[in-house]
Amino acid sequence: MTEIMIHKQQHVIESSYRYEECGKSFYGRGELDNHIHQIHGILGGVRITQQVLPVMRRRKSGRIINVSSVGGLAGYPFSAAYCSTKFALEGLSESLSYEVEQFGITIILVEPGLVASDFHNNVRMAAKKGAAKSDSQYLQLMQKLFEEYKHVQEYYQISAKEVAKVILNAAILDNPDQRYIVGKYSEMMAERKMTMSDTEYYNMMKNQLFGGKWQ
Repeated sequence: MTEIMIHKQQHVIESSYRYEECGKSFYGRGELDNHIHQIHGILGGVRITQQVLPVMRRRKSGRIINVSSVGGLAGYPFSAAYCSTKFALEGLSESLSYEVEQFGITIILVEPGLVASDFHNNVRMAAKKGAAKSDSQYLQLMQKLFEEYKHVQEYYQISAKEVAKVILNAAILDNPDQRYIVGKYSEMMAERKMTMSDTEYYNMMKNQLFGGKWQ
């Protein structure tokens, strides 16, 4: 029987946008606190992997499924902590895959985008708690992002069940892919990341997130 490990990193909302620290971007205390929480998340995945690898090596079989995100393919404003740890998870998975293949172990990345949840509303509610007190120079830009992102979310969101089906298939298929891009939004962003120049992609992201051009 093949040993299977699935790692899904949790993320924290309140600490990123709390109280008077709302909107101070990466250098605010709230975002720094969030970054620390996110680092603990990726380190937790590393520690779990370290625990299961000896068993998998002995059995000459194993499958590690890491749930990443579209935020592991591209950086997003006001998500520095989240995206940087997803980038780390991507690099960890790709690098480790070469090392453990000799033991019959497969590393798989699942990259969903815009899964239907209360994520957007939770961020807005947490941000509003500090909006009245905040003197942040980023606040106006953050509010603009929230409004535009809501439309992106509504148009492209996918269900958690859809992601779960992909994870299940990755776990049970005889010859799974090394990467599963889940949802139209993730597929679109991955394709644009590969085909656009850096400048084109950067301008496209600004138009999508701040300019209302989200299709």
